[in-house]
Formats: sequence, C-alpha cells, structure tokens
Amino acid sequence: MLFRSRSVSVQLAELGLAARAIEIAKEMPDADMRSDIFSQLALRFVVQPNSEANEAEALLGVLDQSKKVFTLLGMSDEARKISNDKSRALLERAVAEAESLEQLLALVGFSRELCSRQFSNDMEADARATAARCCSLIKDIRDEGMRAEIGRAHV
Repeated sequence: MLFRSRSVSVQLAELGLAARAIEIAKEMPDADMRSDIFSQLALRFVVQPNSEANEAEALLGVLDQSKKVFTLLGMSDEARKISNDKSRALLERAVAEAESLEQLLALVGFSRELCSRQFSNDMEADARATAARCCSLIKDIRDEGMRAEIGRAHV
C-alpha cells in the first residue's frame, strides 16, 4: 500500500496535480518514505511552469539535510533541460544548504557531485574551487583517521 501511494503521488505530480500529490505525500506514516516522496516530487515540480511554491513545499518535506542537498543537485539536473539560469541557481542553493552538513564524508560526496555539475554548467572557476575544497576535505578525513590510529597505538 505504501509503495502504491508513493507511485500515485509521483504520477499526480507528473500530471500537474501538485496539491493532491503533496497531500498524499504528507499522509505517509513513515518519515523516511515521506522524505523520499517529497524528494521525488521536487524533481518533478522543477520542470513544470510556475511551480516555485510547489518546489519549495516539497523541499520542506525533505527533512534530512544530506538528502536535501542531493535533491537540489537532482533538481539542477532536471532544470538544466529547460533553463541554465535555473539550474545554476539551484546549484548555488545546494552549496548554501551544504554549509550545514556536519559529516565530512557526506560533504565530500556532495562536493564531488557538485564539481561535475559546475563543469557541465560552464561554471569552471566554481568547479575548480569545489575540487580544491574536496581535496582539502579528503585530507582532513585522512588526518583524522591517522590521529585516531596514533591515539589507539598509545592506549
């Protein structure tokens, strides 16, 4: 039943029946599934005309910050089909949202994905800066691992 409701919600979004799609998503009892559906809805809404309010509401339903930034990357991919400006704006929003990511591994994964999209959107200077930041994050992770190993050796 849950899978069916998910499918119906996404299909309604594709048909332009955003209010009903959002209503069904809100009724999902499982928070993770509800978040997944809202993510899928945001991806559908982004290519629809005059859907900014629906996009915003769907993104509010994506509670996990890591999932939200990856949803924004996906939205950027979809938006690129209709508007490079909208695609770039979504990338910039993803960058702003990613500032609150606390897990270094999630931030590295996001940065890798962001970098490739920045190159695809002719944002080469931004992509280079993102790549440099990603390398720095990887170094930080490696350094933390080495400090942990040293600490265990001294115990």
